[in-house]
Amino acid sequence: MSELVAQPAIVPSTNAIRYPEFCWLLLANMAATSATYGFLVIVGIRIVELFPNQPLIFGAIGLVQAVPLVAVSLLGGHLADSSDRKQLLLFALAIQAISGMYLCYGLTLGSTDILYWVFPVMFWQGFARGLTSPATMSLEAELVPASAAISTATWSAGVFQASAVASPILAGTLCAWIGVQSAAFVVATFYLVGLFALLRIASRGAPIQIERESIKTSIQRGLQFVFSRRILWASMTLDLFAVFFGGAVAMMPLFAFQILHAGKFGTGCLIAAPLAGAFLTSMACLVRPPKARVGRMLLASVFAFGVCMIVFSISKSFWLSIIMLFLAGAFDGFSVVIRRSIIRLFSPNHMRGRVAAVNTIFVVSSNELGEFESGMAADLIGLVPSVAFGGVVSIAVVVFAACISPELRRLDFRELTKESLQNKFPI
Repeated sequence: MSELVAQPAIVPSTNAIRYPEFCWLLLANMAATSATYGFLVIVGIRIVELFPNQPLIFGAIGLVQAVPLVAVSLLGGHLADSSDRKQLLLFALAIQAISGMYLCYGLTLGSTDILYWVFPVMFWQGFARGLTSPATMSLEAELVPASAAISTATWSAGVFQASAVASPILAGTLCAWIGVQSAAFVVATFYLVGLFALLRIASRGAPIQIERESIKTSIQRGLQFVFSRRILWASMTLDLFAVFFGGAVAMMPLFAFQILHAGKFGTGCLIAAPLAGAFLTSMACLVRPPKARVGRMLLASVFAFGVCMIVFSISKSFWLSIIMLFLAGAFDGFSVVIRRSIIRLFSPNHMRGRVAAVNTIFVVSSNELGEFESGMAADLIGLVPSVAFGGVVSIAVVVFAACISPELRRLDFRELTKESLQNKFPI
């Protein structure tokens, strides 16, 4: 009798980029992000040309996106845990593509009519993103094993930042060379690239449910799960308040035109600078993933983010402003990698969509609602004081988070082995 030869076990790769379908998902995210940030610059340039002294309009654009995004996110999390995540992404990206094409014509209109086109498009963009974020983070977990969780978070953050860096510069350059409308048509084609990439991913059907439950019960359990785990809601809250008050992306066109006198190309550079810093941080995390004392490093990075925003607010030099925004983005990018890893490592598969949905609400509150806060503050106390105040609040938030969450301060990824996680729930 021939001897049976034991076959070596196949060890899953810890590098997420080795999984082809994950690469297609990265391409789809890159295309969608490029279009979103490209339109951010294009709309900003058009609005600042037509309404140079009305910062509240920029805040209103953020609010119009935030309202549907927040309203639909919890439903999006339920759908991501109860339906085919790929199909949900296709539906959401199709909405973004249609509304993007619609916006291309609206950007040619005058000061009175343009807002009737911009605001509805921003509403539907927000609605689509409320579905996209939970489905994307949940689909990542289906395409890549838990052994590559940190790599997945790092690649996702890195690709997001890379596309978010390049597209504002590209959009600003195109606006200067070929005009706002032509630039908008070029940017809108990125959505079509995203749709093509999603079609290359196989459908996996709906996740297996432990028990059937109503939409209301599903959403309630998602919220209960997040708020019963301090490590989850503390990390989300840290980002919420720090970026809500400290972020100033919506004000970049005003800084470029009124404070730094840098024009259209300068607008794109200011928006791209923090994203460039975040991208380089993400690439560094690929080489050396954060594992030791990540809780303390997370708190320190948000503290440094606030300091950079204070210096940026009082700068009158274009290059100093660029450097401060670059450093602010670098520190923020590091915190993004850690927070995405926390969500992945502390969420079971059947709950990932709902956890991601709650995280989306926190992110939206910090970004889009933060834009509205920036516009309101700039209108009430002035452009420069509003950003300086936001940086101070970011620092105060770090101190508060460190005091209320000892779990966050002590967080160390080296201790989160697969076995220890499975004691909490199956991955």
